[in-house]
Formats: sequence, C-alpha cells, structure tokens
Amino acid sequence: MRPWACGVALMSVLSCVPARPPCQDCMVPEVMLTWTAADGSLVSGTEGPVPLENLVSGCARRTHFTLRNVGRREARVTISVDSPFITVERAPEVLPSGDQSALDLMTTVRDGAIQRVEATLTVDVEGQAPLRFELLALVFQGDIDLPHSFDFGGVAVGATRSLQGPILEGLSGDFAMRGAELQFSPRVAGRQSATANYVSLHDCVLGRVMVVGDGVPAVLTGPAAVDFGDVTVGTAAELEVALTTFSFEPLNVALSPLGVGFTILSPPSGLVATRDASGALVPGALPLRLRFAPTLAGPTAQELAVTAGPNTLLVPVRGVAVP
Repeated sequence: MRPWACGVALMSVLSCVPARPPCQDCMVPEVMLTWTAADGSLVSGTEGPVPLENLVSGCARRTHFTLRNVGRREARVTISVDSPFITVERAPEVLPSGDQSALDLMTTVRDGAIQRVEATLTVDVEGQAPLRFELLALVFQGDIDLPHSFDFGGVAVGATRSLQGPILEGLSGDFAMRGAELQFSPRVAGRQSATANYVSLHDCVLGRVMVVGDGVPAVLTGPAAVDFGDVTVGTAAELEVALTTFSFEPLNVALSPLGVGFTILSPPSGLVATRDASGALVPGALPLRLRFAPTLAGPTAQELAVTAGPNTLLVPVRGVAVP
C-alpha cells in the first residue's frame, strides 16, 4: 500500500493525507551563548559582537558566559579562541538537552604596548553550524602596586582577626573573605598559609599573594597577678612584670582606676611579634616595671589592662600599705 493510501472505511470521515517521515530537525541540538551586555542586561545568540570588559595592562580579567542547549538532543561542544591573550578557563564538553553550563574566558595582557584585544570565540557543536562571536576589549595603562603577602601574626585559637582592603579569591584553610574583610579564624594551633588571587571589584585578577597566620593558645600572656605585699606608707616598691604578645598590633598598657598608689614605669611603645628568617613567629616580650607608693594605710588594688587589637589581658595588681 502506498504511504498516502487510506482505508476505504475511513474515507467517509477523514481526509486522506500523505504519511510524513519522522521529524529530523527537531533532534538537532540548539546551543546558544548568553552574556552580560554593557547595560547589565542578558543577551543570548548564536553569533555577533561581544564586548569584553576593559582591563588594565598588567592584570587579567575573567569573563563569564553561559552555554545553553535548548534542543532535544545532547550536544558535544568544542571551544576555541584565536588570541594569545585569551584562554579558555572553564568550558563544558557535553551539554545535555535542556541544560546549561558556564564558560569562562581569562584575558591577560602583560605588554604595555597592547591597546586592544580582538579575537573570535568559536563554539563548535556536533550536528550544528559553528557559533562565532567577535570579542573586543580595550587595554589601559596603569601602575599596579600589589602587596606580596598578608600576615596576621598570632591569633588565639577560636578567635578571629580581620584585615581591611584586600579582595582575595581562592582562599583555603581557616582564611576567608567576609565582605571586604580578610579574616583568619584559627581552629588549631600552628602556622597556616594560603595562596590566593588578588582581584579587583570586577573580577580583574591582579596577581597572586600569600596569606599567613599562626594559631596560638593566647595572643597576650602575663602573670596571673602582681602582689607587692606590705609596703610602708611614704616609701615605694618596684616589681617587674613579664608581658608577651604574639600579635602584630602594638601593645597598649594601662592601669584601670580601681585604686591609688600604683604607677607604670616606662610604658611600652610598639611592642609587637615578629618573624625570624625561617618565618617562625617570634613573640614580643617586655619586662614592664610597676611601682607601688602608698600614701594611706590599708589594702589597695588595681587591674593592669594590656590590649593588642581586640585582645585584652587583665592582670590584678595589689598591695597593702602599712604605717
């Protein structure tokens, strides 16, 4: 029977239509690229110009795209860019039907003579015509002065210290970014380090930096108490207090006003921890001298408050004035 022949019984109720072969076009993958336009809107297409964000000579900038398969068949894709300044950082090899995946390009220009980057992004899709996009980025000259490292010094286990300013990507261990703050929250004692990308607010990777910190049992240490014992009214006694800090923030030493007669001799200035040639943390140590010169008989007490950043050590100081 011919494919368009109809049964006699059906001729009275149905029109005779030719039989159609199975749909071929509906099984072809349909891959599209989506990117962010200059005005912030999302644009999708299979060809056309794609402006990249401009960058400063000496840094790299990451551009995010999305590949989307809107067809009904799995798509195998191959990504290529014909420019020595642009590399494919992340790309899918297979896109299931109805799925999407990230495509990241990294543009890097180290030569100060380069003023613009032009390239063609080609997305080869099995069973579909290639997708081609013209890429363009302008390159500006500028001086970028990067810190080589960030050192937290000693931070007490269980505590957190924050540094302002750097925006880092790819941190590990007990280092993290919280908004615009770089934080170190050691969970165990010992030295930790991590290498991360120093980036601008627009994902411009400016370089690599080292982040270092030490988890310590206590940032500040000192005696449990300072006791002058009995001191005759009208005379004075002196004692030495050993203070130690693992912090890179200078110590601030003060006596809380809980009594009279006590004085700090030669207050410390700029006492901080350091690192030796091997990178080991060296605590800052200070022999602080206190004086007790009572003018009235009876017991008296104060607290020696030692601070370094957010850390405070309180040391009771007491003495008894006798006639």
